[in-house]
Amino acid sequence: MSPCTGMLIFTLTHRLTNHIEMSRHALNKNNMNKLWSQQTKEQKDKRTRKMQRF
Repeated sequence: MSPCTGMLIFTLTHRLTNHIEMSRHALNKNNMNKLWSQQTKEQKDKRTRKMQRF
């Protein structure tokens, strides 16, 4: 195995792991956003219910 192919494999795996980390981060961000919007929606619902009670 020549040093050239070793370097190529290294860069490929490095890029792949970076890509996986990035996509995982994006997924987490999306999930957080979903949770956040759901919570705010629930809070708004509570507020409107209080308003309706009056």
